[in-house]
Amino acid sequence: MGGTAVSGSQVVEMMGRLKLTAEESEALEVDDTALEGLATSDLAIVGKVLSSSVLHIQTIMSALRPACGNPKGLEAKSVGNNVFIAEFGSKQDLNRVLDGSPWNVGNKAVLVQPFDPNLRPSEVVFDKLAIWIRIYDLPFGLMNKQWGFELGNKVGPVMKVDVDEQGRAWGPFLRVKVQFNISKPLLRCITIFSKKRQVPEVYNVKYEKLPNYCYSCGIIGHSSVECPTPAGRDEDGILPYGKDLRAQEENKYRKGSEERQPVSAEQSSFSRGQHGSSEDRQRHQDRDYGGFAGRPVTMEDCANSSAREERLAAIKEIGKKDKEKTMNEEKSVGKELCPSSSWSQGTKRK
Repeated sequence: MGGTAVSGSQVVEMMGRLKLTAEESEALEVDDTALEGLATSDLAIVGKVLSSSVLHIQTIMSALRPACGNPKGLEAKSVGNNVFIAEFGSKQDLNRVLDGSPWNVGNKAVLVQPFDPNLRPSEVVFDKLAIWIRIYDLPFGLMNKQWGFELGNKVGPVMKVDVDEQGRAWGPFLRVKVQFNISKPLLRCITIFSKKRQVPEVYNVKYEKLPNYCYSCGIIGHSSVECPTPAGRDEDGILPYGKDLRAQEENKYRKGSEERQPVSAEQSSFSRGQHGSSEDRQRHQDRDYGGFAGRPVTMEDCANSSAREERLAAIKEIGKKDKEKTMNEEKSVGKELCPSSSWSQGTKRK
């Protein structure tokens, strides 16, 4: 058998063909009806990397750890070719990883599912990928939780719909998390028939964090070069499943214009707080707070460049005097603690 695991039906078939010895045919009764006494964990998952080459467990985890936020207590063991068990230190980290799927190792899909102690490695079926999809340009009335389930089920069993407190999902797209069957081609669109418009309507679908898939057949897990059923290209030389099925990494709702404005070098240096230079902090204070003996900047001050130069000079002078005052105070305190006469006379410190 070469160490390969076999199913229960295969065991029965083999026992029928082999002539077992008395010791081999004597079965050991195992009480596995309860979890007590079994090697199990409620903080573990089973995962598999869809790759034609065998990856070392350290290679897999070096990619997954930072993607998962480097959770504390994460341990992983290999249980087969590209199949592993990962155990987390807390339920919060476990749920965050399951909710954040799909995970990729070098753009190769990582399929994960909850750990089941009653399964053998050969019995774990990895055929589902939890993934967020976006359905674009829907009528506003269909962008809610109810229709999210209806439309999402066209792609796969729906896990959740991204909606607000009122159950609505108004925006450029409807976002739904589904369990997609990786043995089937990716859906490029969803077609519905509107009773009100009395026409079929087609809505584009894109996938978030979509791993490698075949541009020829649309199945996840291999490239078009490795495709067993390659398809022909159109007149533009494009395969049936192009690169546009991947959703761009962007927020669902537009950010304000202020958030999109680039940060200047001066703002950046000041935002670092103590790491910015004193000149940067002084310029920031003068620009935003007036900086002239607590007096706010007026329109006349802004219009008169010479007045502004005088304010800056005054600010620097005040800062210089404060610095000299602080140094003098430190010197006087030092003299009180360690009088020069005592040192000159050779008096020992107590």
